[in-house]
Amino acid sequence: MNTYPEDLFESIEFDLVKKAVASRAVTERARERVHLLKPSSDFKAVTRDLQEVHEVLGLYHSEFPVPALASEDIKPFLVRLKIQGATLEGEDFLIIKNLIESFNKVFSFFKQHAERTPSIQDKLAHLEKNKAVPDEIDRVLDRRGIVKTSASPALGKIRANLAKKRSAADRIFYRAVKKYAGSGILADTQESVHDNKRVLAVEGAFKGQVNGVFHGSSSKATIFYVEPAETLEINNEIAVLEDEEKREVTRILRLLTSFVAGYRNELRDYSTALYQIDFVNAKALHALDEEACLPQLLDKPSIHLIKAINPVLRSFNKAKGKSVVPLDLKLDPQNRILVISGPNAGGKSITLKTVGLIQLMLQSGLLVTVHPDSTLGWFNGLMADIGDSQSIENELSTYSSKLTKMNYFLNAAYNKTLVLIDEFGSGSDPDLGSSMAQVFLMELNKSKTYGVMTTHYNS
Repeated sequence: MNTYPEDLFESIEFDLVKKAVASRAVTERARERVHLLKPSSDFKAVTRDLQEVHEVLGLYHSEFPVPALASEDIKPFLVRLKIQGATLEGEDFLIIKNLIESFNKVFSFFKQHAERTPSIQDKLAHLEKNKAVPDEIDRVLDRRGIVKTSASPALGKIRANLAKKRSAADRIFYRAVKKYAGSGILADTQESVHDNKRVLAVEGAFKGQVNGVFHGSSSKATIFYVEPAETLEINNEIAVLEDEEKREVTRILRLLTSFVAGYRNELRDYSTALYQIDFVNAKALHALDEEACLPQLLDKPSIHLIKAINPVLRSFNKAKGKSVVPLDLKLDPQNRILVISGPNAGGKSITLKTVGLIQLMLQSGLLVTVHPDSTLGWFNGLMADIGDSQSIENELSTYSSKLTKMNYFLNAAYNKTLVLIDEFGSGSDPDLGSSMAQVFLMELNKSKTYGVMTTHYNS
């Protein structure tokens, strides 16, 4: 769909609707796609998008909510899985596992409701649930992403030896604490930890009376930290075992990475499917909250609004405890142009914006806040002049700016265009403005365009 001017989305507040929809998405890809939404003239494509949202909304109405969707982006992991010899971290595998389990639940959910969601089935047709990867990750890692002792016999043996050595080191260290504490050499804290080793906290006056390795001092150098000589040998043995443990853990993670890499294409497809469903689900959740629906659709210009509500206005009024009055409006080949006249604060501009916003929402694939019996057609262009903004760049006055837009409308409007003009003919002498408006209206009518105009003029 061709739109004019550049700030149309902002003036009709379509950008606020997109922001509201995006807030209901959980993936960054879906949020980005929502922000990029634009109205399309492709009736078949948008109808398909609307049907998807309509189907998911129907599930919510039947109290069948879509399962929680994984929000993490696994693209960085997919890149690393392409690199031979690369190793993912434990936390990375948990994110991958969460994505697969999320996909499995969503897949089962939509298969369970396949008859009610035929459009969604196309996104899942080439995919299957995956149990192998989550099971292997569970075999290797615990809930924190740490490699389990049972992951390999070698790791089990190393950790068993480490436990024994650490227990023995604790006994030796306690004996050293008892020995030096009895001599009044240790500070009140007695001990600390440095480089993952237990050290004695020695009073500064006695720093030369403890045999061992110096590990530093307090900020005022009143306490010195010493690894007692009694624990040096066993601490070295522990260090060797810890190095062996680290190398074995790395080996296990490398094997797990290689295993998961074999499913890289599936992971990519799962991620894509979830983001696509998140995109549809965000639109459905917005429709649910706004009581929006899928109206009757026509592949030609036509508007028949029944109980239409501007969702932005309703949100604004809700914060103030105010209600919104629905509107009915009809444009068809016999009555293509509607001119609304009346005093300020009478709802003219809101009516204009509501018509434009609902049309933009619909042709962008969003369900709209109207009665289901409403009928909405399709337009190839939507042009609007809303408000009294000036073209600062060209230093044009309000009236000159309006004339520039009117000229564009006359040149671009045709029988598949919707034109919205607020304060038709304003910005000049009343008599001149009224005459100009009449001439302009006649020319627009000749082009067979559709339109809604508001004005103060009665003539």
